Amino acid sequence: MPLISIIIPVYNTDKYLKKCLNSILSQSFKDFEVICVNDGSNDNSLEILNLYRQKDERVIVISKNNEGQGIARNKGLEVANGKYVMFIDSDDWLENYALEKFYNKMEEDKCDVLLFNVYRYIDKTGERSHYPYATKYLQGFENRVFEPKDAIKYLFCIPAYPFKIYKKSTLDKLNYHYEKGTFWEDHLPHFVVLSQANKISILDDYLYNYRLHTSSVTANAAKFADTILENFRICEKELKKYDNWEIIKPYFVARKIKVALNYFEKFDHCSKEKWYKNMQKLFCYIRKNYMEDLKKIDFNLNKFNKIYYMPYVFYNFYSKIKITFKIMNLYLRLNRF
Repeated sequence: MPLISIIIPVYNTDKYLKKCLNSILSQSFKDFEVICVNDGSNDNSLEILNLYRQKDERVIVISKNNEGQGIARNKGLEVANGKYVMFIDSDDWLENYALEKFYNKMEEDKCDVLLFNVYRYIDKTGERSHYPYATKYLQGFENRVFEPKDAIKYLFCIPAYPFKIYKKSTLDKLNYHYEKGTFWEDHLPHFVVLSQANKISILDDYLYNYRLHTSSVTANAAKFADTILENFRICEKELKKYDNWEIIKPYFVARKIKVALNYFEKFDHCSKEKWYKNMQKLFCYIRKNYMEDLKKIDFNLNKFNKIYYMPYVFYNFYSKIKITFKIMNLYLRLNRF
C-alpha cells in the first residue's frame, strides 16, 4: 500500500496538467499513488493522463462524465489506499521536497490534519508571492500542534482551499465527502474535519503553488448563486450531529456571512443583483435562527443588516453614490429596524 494518495480532479486543464504531474512524479519522496479523475474533459487532458499512466505505474486514471470537482474528489477517495490523503488541483504544482516534508511532519506529530503555507501564482502576470495559509490565522500556536477546541474561532477563518494533508482513517471516520450541484461544495468537508479532528498540525513552509485565474471564481459563483442557502443548510445539518455544535455554530455562521459578502464584492452588476437576492434569503434564515449566537462573538452586523433590509436598487445606489447615513437611517427607521 502507498503511504500517500494524491487525488487530482481534472477538467480541461491540458495547458497546465504536465507541470502538475511532473512536479509530483519528480518528488524526493517516492511511496505514493496519483489518482487522476478525468471529469469529462473535452480537451487533451485525458490523452495526457493516459500518457503518464503508461510511463509510471503510480499514476491511476479514472474517467467519468462531468459532475464537478467535488464529485471527482469523492471518486478518487473511493479508491485511495494511502495512509495519508491530499488533494491537488490540476493547474497547481508542488515544490520538490513537499511530500517528504508532509509525510515526516504527519508522522512526527501524529496528527489528523496538516496545514501548510503556499505560494500564490497569478496566471495573468506570472507573479508569485507568499500566501501564509496555515500561519495567517493561527499565529498564537507556537508549537504548531493543537486540538480544534483550542482554536475554533481561528479555524473557521481559514479558507476551504485544498492546502491540507489528511490521515485517511480520519476522513473515513468523519464520512468526508463533497455535495453535488452546490457552490462552496468544499465547505462541508472543510468545516467538519477542522472542527472534529483530534489533532491538527501546522507546517510553516511554502510547498504548494496555487495558480489563480482571475475570472473563473466569480463566473462559477454567479452560476450557483441560488444554492448558497442550500449549502448553508447542508453544512448546518451535518455539524449539528456533533457534540461541540453549540461551541462552533456562531463561528460557522459568521464565516458563511463573510464569505458571501466577499464574493458579492467581486461581481459585475448583473451577477451582483442575483447574488444579492440569494444573500437576502440566507440572511433571513440566519436572522431567524442565529442572531443571538452572533451577538455572543461580537460579530459586526452593520453590512448584514443593510443587505437584509434594503432592496438591491437602493443598496447599489447607496454604495456607489456614498449617500449620507441620515438617509440610510431614515430608510431603516421606516422599516422598523
